[in-house]
Order: sequence, then structure tokens, then C-alpha cells
Amino acid sequence: MIIDRQIKLAHDGSERLNFEIKKITPLVTLNRSKDAVALCDSLFALPDAPEEGSNDWLYMRINYAAALGEHRETSPQAVAILKDVLGRMKNVPSDKLVEFYIPMVNLQLNSGNINEATKYTYLVDSLDSDIFDRDPVAASYLEFLKIVLDYEHNGALSLSRLSNTAHSLRKVSNDLEVKRQERDDALENAYDLSRSNYELTIRHQHLWLFIILIMLVGVIIVTIIFFVAHRRRQKLIEAEERIEALEQLAMAATKPSPDDKQALLKKTLLLQIDIIRAFAEAPTAHNQEALKKISNAGNSDSETDALVNWSELYPVIDELYDNFHANLLNDYPGVLSEREIQILCLLRAGFSTKEIGVLIQQTSNSVYVSKTSIRKKLGLLPKEDFIAFLTTRKPSSGKA
Repeated sequence: MIIDRQIKLAHDGSERLNFEIKKITPLVTLNRSKDAVALCDSLFALPDAPEEGSNDWLYMRINYAAALGEHRETSPQAVAILKDVLGRMKNVPSDKLVEFYIPMVNLQLNSGNINEATKYTYLVDSLDSDIFDRDPVAASYLEFLKIVLDYEHNGALSLSRLSNTAHSLRKVSNDLEVKRQERDDALENAYDLSRSNYELTIRHQHLWLFIILIMLVGVIIVTIIFFVAHRRRQKLIEAEERIEALEQLAMAATKPSPDDKQALLKKTLLLQIDIIRAFAEAPTAHNQEALKKISNAGNSDSETDALVNWSELYPVIDELYDNFHANLLNDYPGVLSEREIQILCLLRAGFSTKEIGVLIQQTSNSVYVSKTSIRKKLGLLPKEDFIAFLTTRKPSSGKA
């Protein structure tokens, strides 16, 4: 038996005793009342048996009475035990008393006490008039005992009452089956609903993931489009600035200028890149396209040939501006980069930032960054004019 296995696995005496007590009812049900009585006797004799009057002790006594009541010779003892139990139960609700009065009817019948059995049936009827609605199984059991009592009183067995009792039991059985089926259906429906809710939740999550993915892809596409458009617009702006700077260079070189040195240098530069010739021939669309190609040179990611031949331009700058280039090399050897020297030379010659960007094939922003770097290397303040600083300080042949 399962209970026997539980008894073997019990960890202490109290747990083992509880499992032993639970064996009594199955033994009675299996028509092994003598074994149940012997078990009860052994349990009451244990040193750690429940204390008299405790709930466990009352539970054991009730089961003991049930086991004794299975045989006519021991039924009087069972009646005495159950009466003792009822006498010890104080302040018990009437519906709970009925649960003990109905078995008392059975025990009194087995003991041959017909009048006592009848008295307890009256007690049940007086205490619980709606017993059938509350516990139809107990009501059918009581009705069957009443039929036996009538037989004992009258010597006649009422077949109609037996049939009604059987019908009631069948109805109770059917109702229990219906309730069981309803419970099973409810559990199945709850499971199906739970599974449907889970699947719906998963679909919603997948839908939200898809929507988020689409939104993310949309944001990435919009960002790429914005970046490309912004970069293209920036290139167009820089190209227009370069064209404007080239046109100003060409106009400055072809017109008289109060600064002959600056005009001469600009003319020399423009001759190198062949712009004066293009504009002198005719300001056609073809010439404008040539200017655009030149102006786009700084925007290309690939390397391009320099627009200016610096090896020829540095001597011109030294000639026109008191050895400005040679002094930079002597005063700041290894300090300034080649690009920074080019920017300083063009600034000394009076070129604007846009014009310098065209000539060195860099954007205006790159030129500004280079100018900031030059100030730091020369130890000048952000707003200090480094050209004025370089032209007013005395040249030296030593290191900076």
C-alpha cells in the first residue's frame, strides 16, 4: 500500500504515527475491520500516542468506533466510544453533529438498539432539515437506514423507498459526473484560453518587433538620405565658394590693384592653373565647367595633383615679402607642417580663407582648423594675428 511506503519513509515518530492513523479508514473500507481494530489498539498503546482529548486522539477514537461497528458483537463498544466522543465535543455546529449522528444510527442498529437508532434519526431530522441539499450522499445513507428501521419495526421492506433511494443515489452519481465533466471542461477551456492568450501575446510581440524593425530601418534610411543630402549640399556650397573665390582671383589679376605685390602673386598663381587664359578667351559655359572641376578637387576622396607649383611659388614669395618663407623655415624648423607653411605664405600674400581653400584644395573649415593649430604651435592667443606676429618679430637663424 502507498501508506505503508510512506510509513517506511517517515523521518520521525510523529510523522509515522500520522500515517499509521490514516491506514485505519482504508482497512475498514477493504472489509479488514479486525486489522483496523488491532491497529487502533496498538496505536493507543504507544508511548507517544496522542494525548487524551486532543484532536488526533478524537480522530483515532472515531475511526476505532467505525472499525468496531463492523461486527455485531463489538458494536456496543463502538456505540460507547462514539457517545464518549460526542460528549467531549463542545460548541459544535449542528451540521457537524449530524455527521456523527448518522453513523450512530448505523451503530445502534448493529447493536440491536432499535429505539436508540430511531431517536438519533429524529435528532438528525430536527437539526438538519435540508440535509439532502447540503449532502445528498449522507441524506441517501440516512434514508436507507430509515428503511432498515421500518423493516425492524414493521417486518415489511418498502420497495418504493428503496427504489427512490437508489434513484437518488443514481442522481447524485450523475450530478457528480456532470460536475466532474464541467470541471474538466472548465480546466480544458482555461488551458485553451491560456494557450490562446499566450499565442496572442507572442503574435503581438512579433508584430511589435516587426514594427520596431521597420521603424528602425526607416530611421536608418532617413538618416542616410539626410546625411547624403547634407553632404551633397555642403559640397555644392563649397564648390560655389570655390568658384566665387576663383572668379575673384581672376578679376583681381586682370584689374589694376594698389598692391602690386599681391596682384603679381595672384597673377602668377592663376597663370599656373591656367585660369586667366580661360576667362580671357571667353566666359563661356565650358570655362565655367572647368572652374567647377577645379573647385571640386578638394572634395574628392582620391588623391589629386596640386594646383600650385610650390617650388616655383616659394621663391616668388621670398622675393616679394622679404624672405618670408625662408624665415619660417629658419625660425621654426620642424615645428610647422608643409600645409601650415603654405597657408602662412598665402595669408602673408593677402589671400582670403576661401581663396586659400581653393589653392590648397581644402575646405574652408579645414583651413580654419589649420590656422588654430598654427596659433597653438606659435604660442599665440585665439584672436591674436599670427601674420602680424611673424612680420614684426626679428628673423633669426636659431631654433624657435
